[in-house]
Amino acid sequence: MRQREDGSFTVPALKFCEWCEWELREGIKDCDMPGIYLIAIGPKRPMNSIKSANVSYIGMTNSKGGLRSRWRQFDHAIRTGKGKHSGGNAVYHDRGTYKNQWSGNDRLYVCAMPIQCTVTAPTSEDLTKMGWVAFLEYAAFAEYRRHWNDRARPKYNTR
Repeated sequence: MRQREDGSFTVPALKFCEWCEWELREGIKDCDMPGIYLIAIGPKRPMNSIKSANVSYIGMTNSKGGLRSRWRQFDHAIRTGKGKHSGGNAVYHDRGTYKNQWSGNDRLYVCAMPIQCTVTAPTSEDLTKMGWVAFLEYAAFAEYRRHWNDRARPKYNTR
């Protein structure tokens, strides 16, 4: 993070980690932090982030449990259909229960952009970073739409 002369900070560029299989998501560095994430569904790991045709969901979290907690909600939803995650519920209702793959060998993949900050007792700098998370989610939607101009949003982003 770079601080300007006026005390404000430069918003980081949208940059995701490498894609990983859903079952290995907790190995993503800083997944206990807030951040944004992409979910892809397909038979093999995507090669790039938003430009992948298999991106099915763009999400974010500023919760104290970070990405890990939000992914647990998504996982519960895709396995039971009774989750506290609208995207996961939409996936479940469209594709059925996820058991490490669906028919046709479609699997889940995730990549993320964690933002290091403290949520439980945030400083002014932490609050700024939490604002970046919301901004970066919209930036991800904008990049998705620029690349896939025929689709306003990924399939399972229902809100």
